[in-house]
Amino acid sequence: MREGLWESCGPKSSDTHNFAVCHYDDRIMAAGGITELFEDEFTYHTSCEVLETRTNSWRFVGELPVALGSSKCCQVDNIVQLFGGVNDDDDSDSVFIFDTSAETWTLSESVMIDQFTILSLNLI
Repeated sequence: MREGLWESCGPKSSDTHNFAVCHYDDRIMAAGGITELFEDEFTYHTSCEVLETRTNSWRFVGELPVALGSSKCCQVDNIVQLFGGVNDDDDSDSVFIFDTSAETWTLSESVMIDQFTILSLNLI
């Protein structure tokens, strides 16, 4: 068995789950997410954090334009994109683009096709 392949990262600043995760430029991004307030009552988040792998520390970057949980995020052709998600029990068909230089999000003109489930896999 191979050892030493996994390494723990520093703790995120925000206490969220069901956030979108993406790897880009030796960084790991966690965007949006959910916090459970009470049983079956959730708060959706706009926060976006980036793990600087060289320092093993998280920092906040530009927030999502809307609060979303359960979105999917990946880098395609050097463009970080976030797809869909939910907000207050409504499904989102939006696609957001992250500008890695300005560290801000914008709404893409593209939208997801109804009735499709998005799955993502990020290879690091």
